[in-house]
Amino acid sequence: MFNDKETRLLEAGLFLAVPLSILVATVMVSITFGWFG
Repeated sequence: MFNDKETRLLEAGLFLAVPLSILVATVMVSITFGWFG
């Protein structure tokens, strides 16, 4: 099992991964539809 430090690190990683994945998806869609020119 995880200790407290690893659990907090895992939670922080998940917390950062969600907005990061949304951002990456937005960029991919933007490039696909040519929103940046």
